[in-house]
Amino acid sequence: QIETLLRLPVKSLLRFRCVSKLWSSIITSRDFKNRQLSIATSSSPTHLLIAFENSDEEELLLVSSPNPIATSSSSSSSSSSSSCYVPFRDLSLVKIHKNRVHNAARALICVASRKVKICNPSTRDVHIFPRIKFKVSPKVYPCRVNFLGYDPIGDQYKVLAFDYLYWRSEHKVLTLGQDKNWREAPCVACPHVAQTSGLCMNGTVYYGAFMSNNPSKSIVMSFDVRLET
Repeated sequence: QIETLLRLPVKSLLRFRCVSKLWSSIITSRDFKNRQLSIATSSSPTHLLIAFENSDEEELLLVSSPNPIATSSSSSSSSSSSSCYVPFRDLSLVKIHKNRVHNAARALICVASRKVKICNPSTRDVHIFPRIKFKVSPKVYPCRVNFLGYDPIGDQYKVLAFDYLYWRSEHKVLTLGQDKNWREAPCVACPHVAQTSGLCMNGTVYYGAFMSNNPSKSIVMSFDVRLET
């Protein structure tokens, strides 16, 4: 049963959770999700998921496109396939509008407005984190930046959050599905202000920044998701 379920699309798996308690426990288990994701990514054609934000209408649109790198290496792909953009899915029922996309990691998307949210576009599930409270000038509204990362060893998703304001060099971290409140992350030896989105690779989140005491000096920062440093 497990081997059969692993080869079904996510839409079918969501419906089949109501077949029985056994199937529900299988489909919702972490081991099953990891195996299903591994099979899906290895057997399905690679696609890019692109987010467009409309600041005037405060809308968020996701579109899907074939990966031009993958399609160019495939002899069976047509030359026009890489320019085909289609709406990925109607996310009007998902409460991620009026939010800004920060980054993505292993099929999950990090969005935020006043609160940080993790969205699974395949299942339309949204996990909302509690609001962040900074110790320094708590009444000043934070201009926050958030980075979602994945630890492949511990099989955990974590979010690193801190402020654009250089004088409030507080770093917060929270583990998805485990922590109920934000924790203090170790302070870095190089105070900085993030300037780019985060890119998660092999358990590390990388992002561009400049030094707080020298804005003309650009640097690349790395955050170890497992060690939280």
